[in-house]
Amino acid sequence: VDLSFLGSIQLKNILIRNHHSDTLIYVNNLSSSIFSYRNIVNNKMEFGEISLEDFELHLTTYKGEDDDALNVFVDKFDDGTGSDEPSGFLLTSSELDFENGYVEIEDQNEPDEKTIFFKNISGEVENFKLEGPNVYANIHEISFIDDRNIEVEKLTTDFTYTKSHMKFLHTSLQTKTSLIRAEVNFNYNREDFSDFNNKVNIDASVSNADISLEDLQKFYSEFGDLDMLHFSTKITGTFNDLNFQNVALRSDRKALIYGSFNFKNVFEKDSVFSFNSDLLNFTSDYQHLKTTLPGILGKNLPPSFENLGRFSISGKSFYTKNLLDAQLRINTDLGSAITDLELSNFNQIEKASYRGYV
Repeated sequence: VDLSFLGSIQLKNILIRNHHSDTLIYVNNLSSSIFSYRNIVNNKMEFGEISLEDFELHLTTYKGEDDDALNVFVDKFDDGTGSDEPSGFLLTSSELDFENGYVEIEDQNEPDEKTIFFKNISGEVENFKLEGPNVYANIHEISFIDDRNIEVEKLTTDFTYTKSHMKFLHTSLQTKTSLIRAEVNFNYNREDFSDFNNKVNIDASVSNADISLEDLQKFYSEFGDLDMLHFSTKITGTFNDLNFQNVALRSDRKALIYGSFNFKNVFEKDSVFSFNSDLLNFTSDYQHLKTTLPGILGKNLPPSFENLGRFSISGKSFYTKNLLDAQLRINTDLGSAITDLELSNFNQIEKASYRGYV
């Protein structure tokens, strides 16, 4: 510890242990200036610029517990006031500068899920405030690499965390080949965190997104890498009951998708996945489908499908592992069709059944 009479402070090898005596926060070097030593005595820790070098943050949720270690730690500063009311504790900084940070997220209640991490975190945060259990920060140009090896060059957002909501306003996320602009809100009761995928509500608006298949490959390896997607949408629901409304998507290879979609149980392994769509327009062609999903469609689409030329589809469909129910209008270069079909057990071709009208 190095304290200056003029109000500067330097701390080295800071270690904060969590409630299981494991590492919660580690900082190799922290330097800052203190506005008032007197205020610190009164739980008002007001700092100027804070620089953090080589820091770690471990967000571990232990088996049988609902809250991660950081939430347990932050709750220590809650004096029992109303859910979103500030308490007597205050920590502020005009600017936080990060260099070479590491954040790890682990849930020991889900042993089959891999640990998520973000490394090489660098950048700055303005107007940081920890007011009781509430956190506020204006994040500017943070860069990092995630566990899928996606390199985020710039993340900017106005962040708020309280007991009832979490907000990411004016958000911009940029990689070498992609850019997303969005407003994201999470609404919850604190006890909902124990079942985050089913109980925490999402209300997000993606005003403009330009995403490369090269980046999407790192989430789903079956994607190709020869196209760029441009879209906007409104997202509501929970992670296991997610609605994409008013999707407007076009690609550099001239594919079009307009409509609304619902995904159920994407993150619930023990429940039935389903996909519901209301398509106003899906336009593509044989070559585009092959290059978008070369490992799936590229190997399984018959070459004769190319004779359809450029096609467009509109209508409603419902899909699960064993069922496809679709009422569609299809237009191709060879002609058009109106269908109302139900396909059952199509994942086992010898047991598949078909019923409906063309």
